[in-house]
Amino acid sequence: MRLKVREDRVVERGEIIRVVRELMVREKGNVIKSIVKELKEASVMALSMEGSSPKALAYIANKWTSSVMTLSE
Repeated sequence: MRLKVREDRVVERGEIIRVVRELMVREKGNVIKSIVKELKEASVMALSMEGSSPKALAYIANKWTSSVMTLSE
């Protein structure tokens, strides 16, 4: 990204504003992309067989099973 410089080697205020805004948008976009990538990786891990979701469901299933067995005795 380059500033447009006039023939008299002056950069106009509007040109500086344009470039700064574009840089800010680009930086925010990169931050958002990074966050989304981290969330995607975390969700893939959570849903894998070694992740927290299957472990939590197995724990709940075991609790329910043991509760049902206790009630039926």
